[in-house]
Order: sequence, then structure tokens, then C-alpha cells
Amino acid sequence: MTGHLNDQEQLEALKKWWWSQGVNIVGALLIVGGGWFGWHLWQNRLTQQAEQASFIYLAMLDAVSAWERSPSEDAANQVSSHAEALKKLSPGSQYGRYAALTIARLAAAEGDYANAVAELEWALAEAEDDAMRALVRLRLAGVEFARGNHDVALELLDSPHPRAFNALYAELKGDILAAQGDSEGARVAYQSAMSGLDAGDLQVQALLQLKINELNGAASTAGDGKGEA
Repeated sequence: MTGHLNDQEQLEALKKWWWSQGVNIVGALLIVGGGWFGWHLWQNRLTQQAEQASFIYLAMLDAVSAWERSPSEDAANQVSSHAEALKKLSPGSQYGRYAALTIARLAAAEGDYANAVAELEWALAEAEDDAMRALVRLRLAGVEFARGNHDVALELLDSPHPRAFNALYAELKGDILAAQGDSEGARVAYQSAMSGLDAGDLQVQALLQLKINELNGAASTAGDGKGEA
């Protein structure tokens, strides 16, 4: 009898405990379960978004290739459509930054330098690694050079950058200095670009040598003119 009463008492105690604590336990389980379910939904959404961004990115690259082969308004519109969609879908990713670079390239090709700069500055602010920052600054310097802001372009090229960009930075610096009439500074920059190339970069070596030869030819012509005077 005593054992039965003890069991009954224990049962009643368990019931009281359940009514006082069980609701909290169920609530906690629902929160944990809901959190787990929500986390998986979020992960699935991220996966789907990444897959969609990858698809649009590849479509954008195809459109860029078509535009390069046969530039036209329709081809440019195709590139722009894909790039804008990609930037909107995935602004915080590398895809979004590449989309901004593509939009900037189209804008610069159309002479819309203000829009090109705006896209590149956005990409620079969003860049998360040195290589992307170096690429964006190089593109920015090119746009600033194109619209006549030589000092701004040179300042961008003086920014720290990975060694892999040395030749590209030096070549553009040479182009800017040559445009300013600084033949000696341009020659030094081109030679620096040459020294930064890999042995297999034969086409770039030939182009740089051509630029150096043009500078030498211009200096020789100027010297001959002075002698005749």
C-alpha cells in the first residue's frame, strides 16, 4: 500500500512538474526544430541562388563573347541584361563584382565614363581580396585615362598591388606618361613592364617593344629637328 501511494505520489508530482515545465520544454523543442528547419531552408536558398548566379554568369560570358565578335546595340543589350540581373541577384558575391566590371566595360565602350566609374567604384568598395582590388583599380585607371584625368589615373596605378599585376600597371603608366609627353618616363615604365612579363608572353613583349621603338623614333626625329634648326 505504501509503495502504491509512493508511486501515486510520484505520478502526481510528475504531472505537476510537466504542467509547470513541460510547456517550456515543448517550446524549446519547437524553437530548436524550427531553427533547424529554417537553417536548412536558408541553405537550400543559398544553394539555389548560387546555381542561378552561375547560370547567369555563364550566359553573360557567352553574350560578352558574341558582343566582342560582332559589336552591336543588340549584343550590348544582351550583355547588359545578364550583367544587371547577376548584380541584382548576387551583389555581395564575386559574381556581382564581375557583373559590375562588365557593366563598366560596356559603359566605357559607349563613352559613358561617369557610369563606368560609378560601377567600378562600387566594385572596389565591395572587393574582398587584393587581386580583385588591383583589377578594379587598373580598370578605373584606364577609364580615368580615357577621359583625360591623367593625374587621377597615375595615382590609382601607384596603389599597392600583387606582383602579378606589375606588368599591366607599368604598361598603362607608360601609356599615360607617353600621352603627357614624358617620353623618358614612359620608356622606363615600358621597360619595367617588360621585366615583369613571363617568358611566354611573346605577344605582349612584342607590343611593348613596339611602344619603346616608337618612343625612340620620336626622340630621334625630335633630335634631328633640333640639329637642323
